[in-house]
Amino acid sequence: MRTVKTLFCDIGGVFLTNGWDRHARHRLVTEFGLDRAAFERAHHQAVDEFERGRMDENEYWRQTALAVARPGSVRVSDLRAFMRAQSAPLEASMEVLREIAAEGRLRLVMLNNESLELNEYRIKQFALHRYFDTFLSSCYLDARKPEPIIFQRALRILQCRAEHCAFVDDRLENLEYPRQAGWHTVHFAGAPALRSSLLELTGAAA
Repeated sequence: MRTVKTLFCDIGGVFLTNGWDRHARHRLVTEFGLDRAAFERAHHQAVDEFERGRMDENEYWRQTALAVARPGSVRVSDLRAFMRAQSAPLEASMEVLREIAAEGRLRLVMLNNESLELNEYRIKQFALHRYFDTFLSSCYLDARKPEPIIFQRALRILQCRAEHCAFVDDRLENLEYPRQAGWHTVHFAGAPALRSSLLELTGAAA
């Protein structure tokens, strides 16, 4: 009997490129001539509030890029455009997602760490509402993976049991708590392996 009824999925690094990882930030400091070490320090001071939805994007840029740039040398509109330009689909994985959604046998839930404005841009830009039934992002739940509370809140919101859930993520540290809590977990290692793992768990992707 198929026990997995709800599939939770990370997005960045699985179906899309990461939204705002260290590689994207390194490209930003090169593009805008910022001090890398200073920007990274500022980012790490701001990112928790940013991804929890407690800080909007304008404030993030004020505390990071604008704080380390020469006055007047950088415009927020250019920073915003650069951030969004880092997002692209991972086509092989997206095809697996389309297959799962077309089967219609699983409730699909997005469970990711992302800041509010970027998250909503990515949902709209890549039409993720076509595939996912529910969006449980860090900026909506005021919690970030791998914190146990984000997984606990997800189960309470959806009123589902851990043993009926599977979670896909590309980072092993994000899989540790759900695995211990009784979820089925899938470490993303490419589209073919993802398809095989989901077939084994659910029969939903052939």
